[in-house]
Amino acid sequence: MKMKKFLLLFSVVLLTACKSGEVKQEKAVTSQSSSQATSSSTTSSQSETKTVEVDYSSYQKVIDRYQASLGLELSALNRDEVSSLLYGIKQYPTVYTGAYYVQNDFDKDGVDELALALSTSSQFVLIDLYTVGNDGQLIRLVDQFRQQGPEIGEKVTLWPLEDGSYSLETAGSFRNYKYDSTAGQLTLQAEGATNPSSATVVDLSTLSWTKLEKVVAVQENTSAPTIDMQGLLAGDFSTIAGTWANAKGTVLVIDSSGKVTNEEDSDLTIREIDSNGIAVGGYSFGMYGAGLRVIPAGVAIEFTYTGETDLSDTTKNRLFISQGLLSAEEVANEVFYKQD
Repeated sequence: MKMKKFLLLFSVVLLTACKSGEVKQEKAVTSQSSSQATSSSTTSSQSETKTVEVDYSSYQKVIDRYQASLGLELSALNRDEVSSLLYGIKQYPTVYTGAYYVQNDFDKDGVDELALALSTSSQFVLIDLYTVGNDGQLIRLVDQFRQQGPEIGEKVTLWPLEDGSYSLETAGSFRNYKYDSTAGQLTLQAEGATNPSSATVVDLSTLSWTKLEKVVAVQENTSAPTIDMQGLLAGDFSTIAGTWANAKGTVLVIDSSGKVTNEEDSDLTIREIDSNGIAVGGYSFGMYGAGLRVIPAGVAIEFTYTGETDLSDTTKNRLFISQGLLSAEEVANEVFYKQD
């Protein structure tokens, strides 16, 4: 009887031990299966992650257009390509210190926008905004505002917000916009007499802006003699001394001191060298006078008031004397070229 009890007890213990081992093994397998599933999920997630490359080359065309438009009169600006507010630099030179551009992902969609702005002593004022659409096409985001009338600037201000949206502020009203990549435009989210968004405005002054500079075409490998610009400023005209003539048959004979020896009581003076490398001064003849430009070879004459292209021979040094504003064709006939 004792032997039977002992055998029975031993069988219960053995059975219990076997059941416990199976549970542990099941838990281990379950844990392992779970780990494998996690790893598989991670692998799947990694395999589905794709890096989308954005072609920003179209932005350079915008930058080039703005650079070419710097200094133009308002009537010469192509408003379908650049903001008319760019003229503000010329109109209010003491207010605006320059035009700038920056690439930044304002709407947080993974694509950098191209923003153009005017700078004052205290802030950057957006005047244009572009993005690249899903199809790779350039999108001018402010066109929808232009179609309604106003261009963005100081009076109609577009503020990028930290949450990826934009706030458009006009006199007494606010509109909140969000970029819709499917529609390829900014869509209205809310509006009101006060700003409907509580998001913080992006501090534009913290971005890495690049200043737009007027590009002056300089032709290389010109055979024209070098003009000593600093010498002209100092009254030494030896590098332009000689005989000059224009297409109208007018002749000037200049000596090393700047006197025009074939004209009575006539001489040249230079007061400054401008940012394009042109010597600016005057031509006096008796009681009268006119403006003088000494233009070195490789530098084009700018027509900021009409946007015309220089028709003179830019491979040669030139003198231009004028008492008023002339067209490109008139200038080409008035420009003097060295004859010896």
